[in-house]
Amino acid sequence: MTILKIIINKFLILIILFFCVNSCKGQKIEHPEFNGIYQTGEIGTIFYLKNDSTQVFNVIRKDGIHINQFESSELIFQNSTPMLAITLTAIGKIQLDSLTSKNIKKSLPIIFNNILYSAPLVQERIQGGRLIISGFKNLEEVTKIQKLIAH
Repeated sequence: MTILKIIINKFLILIILFFCVNSCKGQKIEHPEFNGIYQTGEIGTIFYLKNDSTQVFNVIRKDGIHINQFESSELIFQNSTPMLAITLTAIGKIQLDSLTSKNIKKSLPIIFNNILYSAPLVQERIQGGRLIISGFKNLEEVTKIQKLIAH
């Protein structure tokens, strides 16, 4: 009787798996997008720096600053290179202060639409709530990110 129960249980599991796999065919599985500033760690989602694929970062979503905390952005140029000056919300300022104070001498990846644009090394705590992001290849790319921030 025990062997029969085992066979029936395995058969039922196979039937359930068959229906699950067939019902999911053709459906796109959504992965959460990374949009903001994050921490790195030993374990996390692997990202390669857009302009230098030899730089690899394990990105942790916990305690990050989501793009919703970006209050405004301004296009600026430094030596003809387009950059974004970001001003954070009041909550974003607190988050940046906390994030930078806990990550001195560590990189903080800046990711938009799952693309790692920059991973600056934190030299000191940032309290002002304003930062400049570089690492864009051209003006079109910066404009695209600026529209994303404007949501």
